[in-house]
Amino acid sequence: MYGYIYLKLNQHRLHYINLAIWGVITLVVLATGVLMLWNAKQSARYKATLVELEAKTKELIRLEQLALVGLLTANIFHDLKKPILNIRDELEVLPCIPETNALREQVNLFFTMLRDLNLEGFVRAESEKGEYIDLHEIIQKSINLVKYEQEQVKSRDKYG
Repeated sequence: MYGYIYLKLNQHRLHYINLAIWGVITLVVLATGVLMLWNAKQSARYKATLVELEAKTKELIRLEQLALVGLLTANIFHDLKKPILNIRDELEVLPCIPETNALREQVNLFFTMLRDLNLEGFVRAESEKGEYIDLHEIIQKSINLVKYEQEQVKSRDKYG
């Protein structure tokens, strides 16, 4: 035997079920929208961070290159300093004649320029202070350093 079950739908309860379903759908749509906005914000923040990271990476590479150039320059000056020190020591025992005096002058000029470069202070970089230099003096020292070629170098300045 088969029996039948009759259900009588209550329209009032059906209305509440429909409202609940629409409420859940609305909440899901709102949550999806909020998540999409949050995702877009995070994506923009990620892109900005990525751009900043790339800029910092380029700056770090540039600073590493400068450090390498500084190290290379210091090594070159160190290697140049040794033979010039030997030349200066040998010149001290030679008699004072014009040729040796000219060499002494060039050696002293080299050490003056080396001291003025202050590579040790540059490497330490204790504090960043402004520094003013006299370009005229530096140019004159450079010309004196290559005095043996001065006949081929012409210089003019407004001071004479």
